[in-house]
Amino acid sequence: METIVDESVLNVTNALKENDMWNNTLFIWTTDNGSPVTVAGSNYPFRGSKGNNFEGGVHVPAIISGGLLPNEMKGKSLDGLIHISDFYSTFCRIAGNINPNETNPNAPSNIDSIDMW
Repeated sequence: METIVDESVLNVTNALKENDMWNNTLFIWTTDNGSPVTVAGSNYPFRGSKGNNFEGGVHVPAIISGGLLPNEMKGKSLDGLIHISDFYSTFCRIAGNINPNETNPNAPSNIDSIDMW
C-alpha cells in the first residue's frame, strides 16, 4: 500500500510541477485513522487501531508541502497535537490573514479552530 501511495503522490506532484501549478499549491496528505490491525496492519508502537480511541486509532501522519507553504514552515517537523478542524484557521491565515473568529451574524456557530502556524 505504501508503494501505491508514494507513486500516486509522485504522479500528482510531477503533474503540478509540469503544468507550472506547484508554486500556487498547498499539498496536504493525511489519513483519517490508524491501521486496521485485523487485516495485517500495524500501529506499533501505539496501542489500538482503526475504530477505537487509543492512540493507534487516532495518531496519524500529515505531510504538507508545495509552493504556498510559508517559508517559516519549510523543513519543520511538528510533534504536537492538531485536529483536522484546525486546518481551517491555519488556511485562513495563509489566504491573507482572514480572521475566522470575526463575528458573523449569519454563521451557525462560532469557529472552533486554532491556527497551528
